[in-house]
Amino acid sequence: MGNVRRWPWNPARLRLGVAVISVALVGAACFPQPQPQPQPQLPPPPAELSITPGAAVFADDPRVGGDAQQIVVTNIGGQTTGVLDAPEIVAGGAPEFAVDAGTCTGTLAPSATCEITVTFTADNGGGAAVVPSQASIGASPGGTVTADLTGTEHDTTQIELVGIPSTDFFDGNEPDGNNAHTYIVQNNTAFALTDLDVSINNPATGSGFFLFSPNNCAASSVLAPGGSCTFNVAFVDQSGSGETTNAELVVTAAFSDDVVDQLVGHSTGIPNTMSIHPDMGNASDSMSEPGTDDDAIPVLVTVTNNGSAATGPLGFTLVQTGTQSEFEIKDVGGGCLGEELDPGESCQFTVGYDPVPGTSELHELLIEIRGAPGGYVQTVITGVALA
Repeated sequence: MGNVRRWPWNPARLRLGVAVISVALVGAACFPQPQPQPQPQLPPPPAELSITPGAAVFADDPRVGGDAQQIVVTNIGGQTTGVLDAPEIVAGGAPEFAVDAGTCTGTLAPSATCEITVTFTADNGGGAAVVPSQASIGASPGGTVTADLTGTEHDTTQIELVGIPSTDFFDGNEPDGNNAHTYIVQNNTAFALTDLDVSINNPATGSGFFLFSPNNCAASSVLAPGGSCTFNVAFVDQSGSGETTNAELVVTAAFSDDVVDQLVGHSTGIPNTMSIHPDMGNASDSMSEPGTDDDAIPVLVTVTNNGSAATGPLGFTLVQTGTQSEFEIKDVGGGCLGEELDPGESCQFTVGYDPVPGTSELHELLIEIRGAPGGYVQTVITGVALA
């Protein structure tokens, strides 16, 4: 076989190798290796409720009939809750708060949410105040959670008549022919007042009557924060009898106390000696087509002194319905204003009518002319706008 090397035969070495292998096999059979054991399963965490937000602040504007907010309830546990209890405003809570279950009925699965609705309605009855309370909801299992609630109530004295006493006195026919008193309505709050209204209760009791001359607050149904509007009230002496007329001026607005002023009118005992023609005038717009801006045919008004003595200087009170200046006394300065009429003497002026183009409305203008002496006369001019 040439150069092939042969190992010498050694029976003892062979027996030793076989013995080592045998011992290893026997050891493996007699002493097996440990196997990994399965880990024990832990139960999921119990049901647990949470609430968001934990504190809710509600609108403090009393014009809001009720400020409603949604509050979220969540099951942050690992098991389903019990049936949710009805939510409630906790014992001792303010009556201005109310709570509705919303979607929070039944049970909540893990990570599930629902919403309750809390509403704050300020009663605005006793002055400014911060109203605290709490809303609560719970389940078993699941626990009970609460949210802190805060609302604000306002003092309802929010409007006032500026510079006017609680009782206001009027004379019948004052020498300048104008006994109108001016009022200012002031909004002293930080929010707009809505539904503003000015009215005179029982305006025609006794010997005369009260009227607006004019009422510029009529177009101000909303009064801005810090804003104001003005109006005039005049007393008309119908009889010259020296009697007294009593009425009540009332200013109202939504979510505000009424402002009340007592009006007292004294008849001066000056008899009426004048007449006016026409005592009911009519003017109609002469627009030939919609959108034109033509003046209506003017109305000529004549005032006559039927007494035996001269009148005092004549004064005017004009009261118009509507918010635009549709009427115009065209020549009052050269006609009757300030005139002193001798017995049997007359003066004249014209009333123009020019409504806003494209409107279709009825407008009225009350003209009252007074003198002391002389009394008073009135006429009403009616205008019809043709769209």
